Amino acid sequence: MKIHSNKENNINEESKNALLNFRQNQINSNIKLHKIFLGLIILVNIGLLIFIIFYKSKISQIKMLSNFHTSSINSNDIKLKYQLNELGHKMTNIAALGSYDQIRFSLIFEKSEEFHAVKKLIYDYEIELGEKMPEYEDFYTVFLYQGIVDNDNAYSFMDYIYFVDRIIIIIQIEDGKKFGIYHKEEVIPNDDNEFYSNSKNVMIFSFDTKKIYKFKGKKNSISFTRDKFLSLGDDELIIYDEYLTNGGYIEFPLKSFDFSTINENALTNENGKFKIRNIEVYSFYEGM
Repeated sequence: MKIHSNKENNINEESKNALLNFRQNQINSNIKLHKIFLGLIILVNIGLLIFIIFYKSKISQIKMLSNFHTSSINSNDIKLKYQLNELGHKMTNIAALGSYDQIRFSLIFEKSEEFHAVKKLIYDYEIELGEKMPEYEDFYTVFLYQGIVDNDNAYSFMDYIYFVDRIIIIIQIEDGKKFGIYHKEEVIPNDDNEFYSNSKNVMIFSFDTKKIYKFKGKKNSISFTRDKFLSLGDDELIIYDEYLTNGGYIEFPLKSFDFSTINENALTNENGKFKIRNIEVYSFYEGM
């Protein structure tokens, strides 16, 4: 005879309910844990996403800065090469043997083009005077005098220019404005080491207008004396002795020079006294 067992019959209703509640609580607990874990994963992913966005932003900024600095470096390299090239031109075109075989460099001419513009004015002026000129490339320059390197004493200045012709005097005033004076004839001092010229072949030119203004008077075109480094006409333009301190004086328009084509002071802007930053003197000669 078989005996049938019925385990379910051994569990009362209350125990069954307790077991079901326990299992349901486990399920709910697991669901909560999964939700918490999923929430943590979401938070971590959001954090990672924010980090990635921030990281990419920083990388982008670093790349931009790197590109900017690279561009700046390249720009500076180009600028440096240009300046070195300009310096090379300046050394080639401006440097010349001065007194005592010293190499000098212009502090007034900023670019070789500026120097060539002045040289062309002189060259064309000589042709206009009827001179038979060499090729432009064979029209050379000697650097005779530089005020802030040499002295600004009027009397000793003659030592730099006596028995020299075709001299060009470049004057730079305090605000940087520049003009020049050209005297074609030979400078021959008298017994007092002074020089007075009635030559008609004297002209003034402006760096601003790039034009020349010829002497139209009958005498006293230019002079170099003990108390005046330079004087034009009847003291219409004066550079005083020790001009770095004492400066100069101008009454524009100079009546001894033809300024009929302009109304404004193209030399110093204003009439009266003016301060001088530097003076340089050159001489032009024809190559063999």
